[in-house]
Amino acid sequence: MDKQEIAFFEEQYNSVVASRDKLLMRAGICLGITAVFGLLTVLHLPRIAMGILQLIFSVLIWAVCNEEMTDGLRSFFKLRPSNDSFNSLALIGSVAHSVYMLAANPPADEHFIGVALYFAITLSIAMKYLYVGQIIKNLDLIRDKKTYALQVTDLSLSKKYIRQICSANPMEEFPNVVRASYDSDPTEKKNRSFVPLITIGVIVASTFIGIVHRGSFLVSLFAMLCICACFSAEMSFVLPYIMMQIRLRKLGSILMGNYSIEHLKETDALLIQDTDLFPPENNEILKLNLHDKAKAKDAVLYIAALLNRSESPLEEAFHKKFNGIPAQLPTVLHWRVVKSHGIIANVNIDNVLFGNRNLLLSHNIQPWSPEKEAMLTAAGVHLVYLTINGKIAATLICRYGEDPELKKSAELLGGDFHLLVETKDCNINESMIQRKYDLSHTKISVPDPDEAESVVETREELEEDQSPPVIISTQNALGILESIRRAKKLHKTLNLCITLQQLSTLFGLILTAIGILIAPGNLSWLWVFGFNFIWALPAVAIALFQKE
Repeated sequence: MDKQEIAFFEEQYNSVVASRDKLLMRAGICLGITAVFGLLTVLHLPRIAMGILQLIFSVLIWAVCNEEMTDGLRSFFKLRPSNDSFNSLALIGSVAHSVYMLAANPPADEHFIGVALYFAITLSIAMKYLYVGQIIKNLDLIRDKKTYALQVTDLSLSKKYIRQICSANPMEEFPNVVRASYDSDPTEKKNRSFVPLITIGVIVASTFIGIVHRGSFLVSLFAMLCICACFSAEMSFVLPYIMMQIRLRKLGSILMGNYSIEHLKETDALLIQDTDLFPPENNEILKLNLHDKAKAKDAVLYIAALLNRSESPLEEAFHKKFNGIPAQLPTVLHWRVVKSHGIIANVNIDNVLFGNRNLLLSHNIQPWSPEKEAMLTAAGVHLVYLTINGKIAATLICRYGEDPELKKSAELLGGDFHLLVETKDCNINESMIQRKYDLSHTKISVPDPDEAESVVETREELEEDQSPPVIISTQNALGILESIRRAKKLHKTLNLCITLQQLSTLFGLILTAIGILIAPGNLSWLWVFGFNFIWALPAVAIALFQKE
């Protein structure tokens, strides 16, 4: 990183550390208030004293967590509720309930349930603290390391059923990790209509209970709002995300909150180049047969020029085999690539074909016998022909070396994900890749000639994309495959956790309303606390034991 990027990194790092410290202080104060009020509730102090304490503690918690509570209330009235909306509404209900307890003369067995709400708010702040801690660890991981940015974009390849692709490229500028990580929360998105509807339901149910049991409106309203401010509200996103992020950091990758999850959930292909599949250092030129002595020198130079123009994975191996190739190579004109066949071009003044037997047969040139080629294929090597003006000038026998790490990662991706391979090499096609990597499930796709231009343009756009990367990784396109697979699974995990959280809220409201109708004086904070605790366990279990 240069000085400007270092300054930007430090600005982000310092801001998130300051945010973490504030959250730690707020969580500590809220926990202290919860513990004190819980103890006082157990001691059964006089009703007036408890009413005053609940009023003071509720106002104090609002003051300490003013940023979260104000945002929760404001977002509720803007019809874009946050995870703090129910907390802020319940805290207002706590104040109203406390005032009622002091001003009116309710039954002596009226209970104070504010301790359950205070614990829910404490837990919510603690989840925010843990989430911010992950941002700090992410920044630490990518500090002073060579990193790759995974970008996502739409690319419709209807023949291959590909709609959205991603590509990993070296990261040129340090992104705004903090802003992207705070982008959104899937819980809030799914609760956009759920929170207002539930709030209306709570008011209607409380009104009905107040009519049936005079003086029970505020206590039932407060109790049901406490149920809504459940422990799993913030946990439904934060816990599964944290556990997945810990696993991804071991792979050298970081997510940036829901921004990453939303961009990856529909991604169905990773765009890679043939040099990713077959790293240049792994490939080998076994033999070059020169068939036309008069064109021997031209044949070597033409092959070098064609390998260079096509950015072939064999180029490096060819130069190692023939050290004396000049830097200035012949000019390649009228270039055309035929998929699974090879290259048709003009080099200098000669008409040149560079490809496999299919290319030669299509131009009425007789290649080696099928039996001879089959023997080479059985030995794991490939044959490339060079013809000059209709005659075979050279045959190149080569071996492509696969990457074992990619093989493992690609197999794990499964059948719903593509590897879209950009290549101009006549030997690299779907069947050859499947055979080399022994991939029985992963879909391999090589763009057709009519798709190739669109793919190239998309790759160039991704390389120049200045938007925040979806994943930042210390691994290149090969190593990032496993991170993509796990991140895609996280979307399903989060949906399950959020659905459970919403079901628990509905179930809790129904039980609480029935309980108050049957025995209005028996509602205690233990019921609210116990119910929320039990329904928070699934979110914890899913987060800890989500499948790899």
